[in-house]
Amino acid sequence: MPISIWLDLLLTVLVVSAAVTDLAIRKIPNLFLLLAWCAVISLHLADTAPLPAIGTALGGALVGFALFLPLYVVRGMAAGDVKLMSTVGLFLGPAEAVQACIFTWCAGGIMALVMILFTRRWSDAYANLRSLLLPMVRIGPTVQAASLTRPSVGSMPYGLAIAVTTLWLLAQRYFPTISL
Repeated sequence: MPISIWLDLLLTVLVVSAAVTDLAIRKIPNLFLLLAWCAVISLHLADTAPLPAIGTALGGALVGFALFLPLYVVRGMAAGDVKLMSTVGLFLGPAEAVQACIFTWCAGGIMALVMILFTRRWSDAYANLRSLLLPMVRIGPTVQAASLTRPSVGSMPYGLAIAVTTLWLLAQRYFPTISL
């Protein structure tokens, strides 16, 4: 069986496992991610051209990390979500990692709106979004402590959004007629 199929199978197992644990306990275990990194590097080392394959994989991991890190910095997601997207990028490579990040942001936004709708926390969500975005457009000193005192609208299992997006991208590889 080609290495690409093994990588896709492992990625499928990873994102489904991560989504299930994120839904159940709101954490993505580092052990899942470490095992995935070891598996990807090992599979690429068994490839006929290991260095370019490993370079592409690391580039994808860097893209996933770089595009999700700002959301962690502003407390928009947990570190496990950033590490999961970096690991997904390791499997997908840089170009597909960009796609995965953009589609995951969209899926996550839809999930957040649904959660806010069902919990009826519109005013808290608006205040949190305002305190998050307002310092970015203001010039001059701002008070960051005010944004820390707002009540959370609730934690979101972002691993689910990452999994749905990743599975959709993988499905497009094998069933090209699937599209938006």
